Amino acid sequence: MQLYNAITIALSERQFEDGCIRLHDGPDPQSDPVIAGQIATPTQHSVDFFKIAYAPLLDDVCTAGKSVKVLEIGAGIGNCTYAFIRTYRPDLYVASEPFPALLPTLRKCLDELGYQFPKGTAAIWDANCRPILPQQAFTVVVGNSVLHHITRWREALDYSLSLLEDDGALVFGEPNHETWAVIVSFVRAFNLSDAISVETKRRLDAYVNGLEYRFRIKDNLQALSSLEDKHIFSFRELMDFAQSRCVFLSISSQTLDFQTSFVRQVMPLMATPADREKLLSFAKSVVSPGLNGTLLSDFFVFSMRRTKASLAAVSETDRGMDPLA
Repeated sequence: MQLYNAITIALSERQFEDGCIRLHDGPDPQSDPVIAGQIATPTQHSVDFFKIAYAPLLDDVCTAGKSVKVLEIGAGIGNCTYAFIRTYRPDLYVASEPFPALLPTLRKCLDELGYQFPKGTAAIWDANCRPILPQQAFTVVVGNSVLHHITRWREALDYSLSLLEDDGALVFGEPNHETWAVIVSFVRAFNLSDAISVETKRRLDAYVNGLEYRFRIKDNLQALSSLEDKHIFSFRELMDFAQSRCVFLSISSQTLDFQTSFVRQVMPLMATPADREKLLSFAKSVVSPGLNGTLLSDFFVFSMRRTKASLAAVSETDRGMDPLA
């Protein structure tokens, strides 16, 4: 209760007249976000997807009978906000977003869910800045398709971990490098066909070149800073990060086979009905059952948790003992 009061006091001191707050003193982005096709109005579908992809990593944290305090990063107009609150009804929900233009819609979403200020807080915060909140303040830090927009994603995860209380969960949903790399290979193979139209070939070339450019510059912060979509996350990268921070890493995804993921991503590039039929035929003939059963979908959700058990395991290892023996 003491920490809850500290958070609400900190929020109240930074409240605007419109019921929104500011979590940092850095500059706000000046340009409006690109919303069309990326941020949909919250619906029951938002809740259904949340329960498939996010809930498996959150259930034991959010249903343990203790006070649940949530910080969402990059809330947009409230898609994940809507699904999280509909699913768990947490005690406190701070939905943050770097673009001030989105705050009124986010505020309205919280109010309609019965989360008036300060129980539901719409906040301006760029995740590249340190938030003005006490450490170990939240049970959950969550983000839906936001971490890949942040240039220094490791620093953003470190900030998020510092905000978690004991046994809290950091949960983000992001694009999957392993699946996207295989998709690029299949697109290249499909584009060798003489039977598809010139326009479809042009679109496929642009698609592959764009993805391969992102793969090449994944560690070039200067180049990444100019892109809106910056990262495609690898399991190996996340495993290395989690191990170096002594946290547990868990991963969840939609139940999608590779063939479905491949067709879903490439189909919009087909310029003619005939090309669409050729893509379906190609996918059925070249995607093996083994590949379908091995790869996750193009989007996955991961959780990082620093628990008493993980700290104990690290302590045992430091003393030269095998915690699994």
